[in-house]
Amino acid sequence: MKITKQLIKKAYDLAKAGFNNKTIYESLDISKSAFYNNKDLMDSIKKAKAELREEVSTSLLTNAKTGDTTSLIFLAKRLNLFSEDVQIKLTNPKSALKSLEEVANANISLEHKNSLKSIISDYIKAYEVSELEERISKLEELQQ
Repeated sequence: MKITKQLIKKAYDLAKAGFNNKTIYESLDISKSAFYNNKDLMDSIKKAKAELREEVSTSLLTNAKTGDTTSLIFLAKRLNLFSEDVQIKLTNPKSALKSLEEVANANISLEHKNSLKSIISDYIKAYEVSELEERISKLEELQQ
């Protein structure tokens, strides 16, 4: 299917209404590759999505300023207004344990804590495996 100015306008309208790219190219009945390979089409969609983000942001801010608690809560969460910035530095098992302590005491969401905990735990496991491999190699060398 040929991508016309009318089709680009339709894609713009769909993007401005908040639809994702897959829904847009399926609605326009064009292939995924034709969709992503047309620069004018992609520029139009990018512009529409930027305008939509701006409108939604402005609306949320306006509502939040008038005391709309739902908007206030959404913005606070989205902007991480009440969360600490947790910095973890993993260099050895002691630093990993220190990082676990910082994560446990941080004022962040449980989801964020679990993500960081998972990263730290994976680091500790990898460190232990590496250390065990070194020990086994040294024992094998001694037996030879």
